[in-house]
Amino acid sequence: MMARTMAKPPPLDETLQQVRGRLTTWEVEVDRAKKSPSRYTATIGWKGMAALLQYNVSLRTARLGASLLESSLDNRRDGLLFGLTKRPMFESYTRGMWLEFVADEDFAQSFLSRSPGDAERDWTTLASRRSSPGLPKMWSDLGKRKIMEATLRWMKARKDWWNDSTHMAARSAWMGWSNEYGAVIHNDEQIRGDLVALLEIGAQCAGHMHTLSLGGGESEQERIIDDEKQRLRRLLSA
Repeated sequence: MMARTMAKPPPLDETLQQVRGRLTTWEVEVDRAKKSPSRYTATIGWKGMAALLQYNVSLRTARLGASLLESSLDNRRDGLLFGLTKRPMFESYTRGMWLEFVADEDFAQSFLSRSPGDAERDWTTLASRRSSPGLPKMWSDLGKRKIMEATLRWMKARKDWWNDSTHMAARSAWMGWSNEYGAVIHNDEQIRGDLVALLEIGAQCAGHMHTLSLGGGESEQERIIDDEKQRLRRLLSA
């Protein structure tokens, strides 16, 4: 009886291209669905608009991260640049969830409004009247409401993954020195893990945006995006 052979996983560069292509497609689909801020605030309120803006940032950052990962296959030191996308992606997504499910209308409107001092200057930092809480507080608030519990556990477990890269800890510093160190620290296995994170956050953001743009309630597009995410994750775990 012949031994059963396992199917070989597709080459990493092919899988990476598929992930990057899917993130780009989700971004384009969301762009097509976008309406003016005034129309959104009239239908889904300031909370919905504030959340949409944060999800938009996170999805675009995930797509940028995939492009940097692709370039890191030829130059492993580009993995150093990918590390800079991790924290903005995680924070924007968390802030979007917090604004959508926890914040009230007044907070969201203040969050999207410029501070009085900022508005008086010709140069602007676009500072908000109010700032969102830090990540631990937002995670705690979402946890109390049992919002996306599995995703929150997954994000908390990866705190070191995005924090060390952002602050250029030792691993990042060594990786940026030469391709030799880059190949050791940012190897194919780690890139596959990075792609899982991009898929998870990118798919969640795209799904939330479609649901919000339709005025709430689950959308068919959200289910399609989740199916596509699961198919690509199977490729990464093959």
